[in-house]
Parts: sequence; C-alpha cells; structure tokens
Amino acid sequence: MTVFDDPKKAGIPPILQVQNRQPLSPEARAQFDALTAASVSSAGKSAAVLQAEAAADAKKAADAPTKRAVKRERKEAAAGGLTTALPPVGKEAASIIKRERRKRPDPNSPPAIAAVQPAPSGAQTEESVMVKRKTTKAAAGAKKPSTKKGAKVISDPIQKAVAPGAREGSKLALIVGLLTRKEGCTTKDVLDATGWPSVSMPQQVKAAGLKGFRKQKDGKVSRYFAALPAAA
Repeated sequence: MTVFDDPKKAGIPPILQVQNRQPLSPEARAQFDALTAASVSSAGKSAAVLQAEAAADAKKAADAPTKRAVKRERKEAAAGGLTTALPPVGKEAASIIKRERRKRPDPNSPPAIAAVQPAPSGAQTEESVMVKRKTTKAAAGAKKPSTKKGAKVISDPIQKAVAPGAREGSKLALIVGLLTRKEGCTTKDVLDATGWPSVSMPQQVKAAGLKGFRKQKDGKVSRYFAALPAAA
C-alpha cells in the first residue's frame, strides 16, 4: 500500500503531507517572520480594544446606581401627581400635533346643513306663498292677451276660429282669422294686426295647420286665403 492509499491522509494535498516536508528556504523564512510580526502587532491592537471595552463596562457599572435612583425618583413623582417627563420631540411631537388637528374643526370646511323640518299641516311657507302669487299673476296675464304697441285689434268674429296649431288669443290665431275671411288678407293686414316687422305667410299657414292655402293678385297687392280643416 502506497502513501497515497493511506485513508488517514485522504484529501490532504501531497505537498502538506509529513513525508513530503522540506526545510524553509531563507526567502520563505523571512516571509514567515514578517507574517508572525504582523500577527503579534494585530494581537496588541486587539488588546487595546479590549482594554477600552473593559473601561466602558466599568463606567456603566459605576453609573448604574445613579440611573436606578433617577428612575426611582420619577416613579415616586408620578405616584404623587407630579411629572418630570421632558416635552415630546421629533416624530412623537408630530404625531401629537396631528391628533390635535383632527379633533379641531376645519375652518375651510363648509358649514353643516341643518335638517329642514317639515312645515306643520295647513301652514303656508314663504315658498308656497311666492308660488301662489306667481301662479295668480300668470293666470291674470293669460286672460288679457298682450299686443305690441301699434298693433291693430281685429273684431271680426272669424278670428276666433280655432285651428289645430293655433292657441286662442295668440298672434297665430289672429293670422288664422285673417286668412279664413272671405276677402282674405294681405301681408300688411297681418303686420298691422301682430305688430311684427315681417312675416312669412306659408310658414304661418303650415304652423296653424290650415288647408287650401292660395295666393291671389289684387292689382299690385297679393292677397292670401286659407280654410280651416274639416272637422273630424
């Protein structure tokens, strides 16, 4: 069995095995001495660090009785209703300020709207009185159809005839009365009756729903005729 077959030396490189060791050369010995000196210097630094840590521990042990006495005094003061706590700072102070702001009402927020209580039965509110007044005025105005200044009111009974598209008392109803007369009407008759600056006779006939619209020349003037639709 060879050296390499020794199970105790399995995994050990041959250069590190005992039978293969050789004395160090002068260069290797100098390098080894340098490394040893560096290791000793490093151990000295570690000792200095350990010495500083030991001094810190000693100071902490010396300050321990004083800290315990201060803690005991704070507890006694808190039990007697006094406080020796310092004011909050940093994040703690910011969180306290936020909580206090949430408790206060926002001056920029709209005021709360009070719930409207229903009016008692039979009572008249100001709104209902105003609506009633407006309705009364509207009804009064509907009874007296207004005409523009200078408009000619025609008393011909035919003007009261109701066409499908004309409301009684309206300007369109006046035009219907003029068109359905035996002699018809001219554009001037319509303008005098309505007070309008201009008018389109075909459009008025269409809007009123009249039938048989025709135009007839009477010298230099055109006369217009129309008839009410037959009753159903």
